[in-house]
Amino acid sequence: GRIYPGVRIGTVDVSGMTVPEASKAVQDVYAERLDTHEALIFANDEVASDLDDLSHVYAAEELTEQLSFEEAQHNKQLWTATATSLGAQLPADVLAEEALALGRSEGGVLARLGAALAGAEVPVRADYNSEQLEGLANDIDLAIGEVRVDFGMEVQDGTARVTEGHDGDMVNRGTLARELDRVLLESQDAVGAFVARTEFAPLRIDAEAAQATCDAVNSL
Repeated sequence: GRIYPGVRIGTVDVSGMTVPEASKAVQDVYAERLDTHEALIFANDEVASDLDDLSHVYAAEELTEQLSFEEAQHNKQLWTATATSLGAQLPADVLAEEALALGRSEGGVLARLGAALAGAEVPVRADYNSEQLEGLANDIDLAIGEVRVDFGMEVQDGTARVTEGHDGDMVNRGTLARELDRVLLESQDAVGAFVARTEFAPLRIDAEAAQATCDAVNSL
């Protein structure tokens, strides 16, 4: 019932610990960081290069308050994120269980030997509220990317019709979460920063699939 030698959770050596012991050790190191750290997310490299003087960025943020809601979203250059704003929790028990699984259900004897010889790490991470993380990502998409719209369906006068869609250019949600983990958990600095990046986001539902659904609805 103890974690095999050479296993870490983030920077915490949990070799020989039970799951409750490992969970507590992780909380002792990371819980306060998650609660107190803040992430600054920049819209581009130019804004990020002025990290030592953000007065003009904050001034621009104040100006956006005078714009309409839609205009303000498209002109935003800086976002701040904390554990509170993202509903973040430290899944210490889950991380400890994953550490215990190394060399058992995960990887077997080869993983056990590898951990003992070279070490093995369970990356530390936070669990973010999915709606709050999506809200942050969507705000960034509106400012520096283009939100993907899948083809869909609407019913007018009793007939289902296809609604138009298009590809997008969006923040990868997994990448965003990992960057937040780096700033809110891995860094020892109270405030950290990174630049948001978007990537091509292809359609998940195309016109053909939407039309097939409309046909099925209309036939019923």
